[in-house]
Amino acid sequence: MSTQSIIPTRQSASEIQGVPTQVLVQHFADRLLILVTQLGKVGTLVQASTPQLSAALRPTSPDPDSDFDSPSAPASTPSPWPAPCPSTQLTPLLGVPTPLQEMYVSHIAAIARRKVVVVGVALKKGEGEGKEEADWTKEREKFDDVIRLVVECLGADGAGV
Repeated sequence: MSTQSIIPTRQSASEIQGVPTQVLVQHFADRLLILVTQLGKVGTLVQASTPQLSAALRPTSPDPDSDFDSPSAPASTPSPWPAPCPSTQLTPLLGVPTPLQEMYVSHIAAIARRKVVVVGVALKKGEGEGKEEADWTKEREKFDDVIRLVVECLGADGAGV
């Protein structure tokens, strides 16, 4: 008996800021399911729906000439990731997403380039998260590392499988 999944699935894992992080992508006929976890849970589940027209207008890949990874790059270097489409509608399915989780979902949906993407986010809270003195440089690094892991799991074309 074969244990091959009927649903095409990809997984990636990496340590991000000392925390094991996993990404799972499952490609269904009508949407992608992308789970990002450092807690071994599905976490807050949010559906991102993007109108077809705006999905076609979004950038399709990061700028390959970006020096974002350069150690000497200034802190204000723009993100190499596609910007989320402003018309993307986020619908909480399980849990109540924080603004930070909504940011992850919006960016992941932009990278996935699908009309409907369901994203589960269960990330360890950063020190000071939700407080005025939060270390946003570390949060930005964590964000970029998580998005890189999602891009790796989706593959070069963003197809998900």
